[in-house]
Amino acid sequence: MKHACRTAALLLSVVVLADPASNRLMGLSVASYLADAKDTVALNVRFLPLQDGTRYPATEDLARSKNLSINVTNSGYRKTAQ
Repeated sequence: MKHACRTAALLLSVVVLADPASNRLMGLSVASYLADAKDTVALNVRFLPLQDGTRYPATEDLARSKNLSINVTNSGYRKTAQ
């Protein structure tokens, strides 16, 4: 009995954007593909500061080459009363 093992090279790119002056995270980008190199997937995240300086993912964009795009926007954060 013969077994065939098929392997595929995985293309993955990860980019982290930081402000060197403040050492704060500004963004994140990831690019790869699914079963076929023509079927690409990309994730982009942009971080913004809250009033206290905490950074949060303000926008997240996930896109696939086959006409699929997901965009998430986070906003309206405020400190809860204590």
